[in-house]
Amino acid sequence: MTGLRLGESLGLEWDDLEERSMCVARTVDSQTGNVGTPKGGKSRNVDMNVELIEALRRWKVRQAEKALKEGRGGELPARVFPMPSAKSGAWRVRAVFKRVLKKAGFPITSAPTTAATATPASC
Repeated sequence: MTGLRLGESLGLEWDDLEERSMCVARTVDSQTGNVGTPKGGKSRNVDMNVELIEALRRWKVRQAEKALKEGRGGELPARVFPMPSAKSGAWRVRAVFKRVLKKAGFPITSAPTTAATATPASC
């Protein structure tokens, strides 16, 4: 099993998603917003489980509905998880993650990862 680091999640773009996998091609520094390469210096393909695929489909619909309401004609932002800034995006993710852990009775540790299985090929 592998997952995504917080910066990799913030750097995901809709074009990175395929039917059952995603290409992790960039990372966004949560303090500066600078875009770079993932740890290890190269992109990688990550298979997605059914739950993640369905959640991302629902999220994409919500983002399109929001774009319609904002007068953008349903045009999706490039990033899967658009945020006003990388720093605020990272803060929001960590805050929600801590609330979920606390409610579930788990100890509060570090930022979340997205559960997925890695394939050896790079994208």
